[in-house]
Amino acid sequence: METKRLKIILLESGLELVPKNIINEPDIIRTAKRYGIKPEEVILDKSLHYKAMYKLSRKWKRGRPDIVHTTLLVLEGSFAGKKGLIETYIHTIQGKVYMVRPETRIPKHYERFKGLMAQLLREDKVPPDSCLLYTST
Repeated sequence: METKRLKIILLESGLELVPKNIINEPDIIRTAKRYGIKPEEVILDKSLHYKAMYKLSRKWKRGRPDIVHTTLLVLEGSFAGKKGLIETYIHTIQGKVYMVRPETRIPKHYERFKGLMAQLLREDKVPPDSCLLYTST
């Protein structure tokens, strides 16, 4: 017998890698150096990249991975989440949709979460050799 699950879609979530047109902004370069990664691998975060984001269209919707993180933690900690009864999808502003498997454990530390999401946005699945988070088709 198939278990019924509550399906939750985080529509137009502010989760994205830094767009190419602001990749050379000082805030972006500073963040990349701090984490030892390339600027194109940095997750856009309004709290760190506010000045750089002034050039972006729809900037009020972008650079908010904190909202995705908090929402996923709340869903995971809920009664239904603990029982594996929630199926979560993350829809990005770019139109990609990622499925979060019910057995996935979201990192509680925000910086680890951003690293995981950067890998997801680059590779389309996390971890690369399996699929706890992956592009939904």
